[in-house]
Amino acid sequence: MSASVDGVKLKDLEKYRAESPMFNMTFPTNNIFGQKAGPTIAKSDGWYIILEPLPPGNHNVSFRGSVLGNPVTGTESYTTDVTYHLNVK
Repeated sequence: MSASVDGVKLKDLEKYRAESPMFNMTFPTNNIFGQKAGPTIAKSDGWYIILEPLPPGNHNVSFRGSVLGNPVTGTESYTTDVTYHLNVK
């Protein structure tokens, strides 16, 4: 996992992890996860960073990470690599 703003790597990303308690949700028909429609239990778990306002100009905010799937829990592997090109006015 890594993140950077204008090429400057952000440090100590582990401290930005947030996990929700379990909550009820309902999958709609033909949902993007391919799950059976109907009620289920879920939770959110991820890294969330809030930046101070960027000065006017062009900026690049990048983040990437991977999670390996676990067949015991039924989770799948996931990788993301995203760069936002921002123009702050």
